[in-house]
Amino acid sequence: MIETDLEKLLQEPHAYTLQRDFLLCVGPDAGDFLQGQLSQDIEGLSDFSSAWSFLLNPNGKFCTWLRITRLSSEEYMLDTEQGFGQAALERLNRFKIRINCDIRNTQSQIVRILGIGAREAKEESHKQRIVADVGWQNLEGFDLLGPDIAKPDRCREGNENDYEYIRVFHGVPKMGLELTEGVIPAETNLVSRGVSFTKGCYTGQELVARLDSRGNNVAKHLRKISSSGTCVVGSEITVEGEKVGVVTSAVPSGDGSIGLGYVSRSLEIPGIAEIDGFSASITSASD
Repeated sequence: MIETDLEKLLQEPHAYTLQRDFLLCVGPDAGDFLQGQLSQDIEGLSDFSSAWSFLLNPNGKFCTWLRITRLSSEEYMLDTEQGFGQAALERLNRFKIRINCDIRNTQSQIVRILGIGAREAKEESHKQRIVADVGWQNLEGFDLLGPDIAKPDRCREGNENDYEYIRVFHGVPKMGLELTEGVIPAETNLVSRGVSFTKGCYTGQELVARLDSRGNNVAKHLRKISSSGTCVVGSEITVEGEKVGVVTSAVPSGDGSIGLGYVSRSLEIPGIAEIDGFSASITSASD
């Protein structure tokens, strides 16, 4: 896909059907328990509203990036990318001691709407049970969750390849690629969307708070890549023969490719590097 094709694709809303893992947390202690486990402040959520959050390990490193939706004062729904619900369930159960809350793992489809005109389509979707924030920057969009969801009439059907290109182009990290065990939240460009610095304590808070107090000055950051050649996941990003990063996502773009990767803070942004013998532009993934 080339940029002109992307511009045409985003001129109207497209619907993408995605499979996601869901955890249903039910019980009188559900809200208090999740408030102490998630990096996001959920106390202000109303019924059928949602927020994005990290679920961290005790050392403050990544476990899962998820969305929490309040269904009632005793019922919450967590959704994350397909294949990662079990890890979230196991992590939560490790700390569920003398807690009156049952957590069940399941899978379901959602419909994700992206592109210009999504706001109007969202207003028309008010009859759907849950209309949630897609969590992307600089792109109109929303998600439809729940049973019997239907694609809005004004939206065209999107395909998997287009969706992946849009994700990479907009610098959106993906579980299993950019979001893996050992990653620190401050490296991901997601802190502003998934961390509350005014809530009480939660598991993994110490590292997040300490890095924030130091300006999130971590060794590497997620960056966008534009290469004149074809790069693949795992390709090294080098400057004058020295490795400064690695490609985590890559898709064809015109005669070259675009991608995402974690790059050393030693490379000033925007900067020029080399990937597999081709020149590559390295820019911020949060613009």
